[in-house]
Amino acid sequence: MFFIYGFKYQLEDDTWRGELECPNCGRVTQHMFKLEKKYPTLFFIKIPICLKITKRHLVCTQCGANRNVKKKEYEEITQPVINQIEQ
Repeated sequence: MFFIYGFKYQLEDDTWRGELECPNCGRVTQHMFKLEKKYPTLFFIKIPICLKITKRHLVCTQCGANRNVKKKEYEEITQPVINQIEQ
């Protein structure tokens, strides 16, 4: 007996949204994060357990430009929102 397994990468919206200056269009616009998550598959069926977040994309909602963001920058951008919620 053998098993066919692998991994699937899927983009999912993050809950954070905020206004930042877009490096592409130069305007202060609404931005959001999209997280690229890695899921295991068994016989080409996705198992709904996220193994890890592989990439974070910051997307401008006006022009659609996106760029990869490292974990440290992601935490710096989203941290003020977390501090406001706790107070």
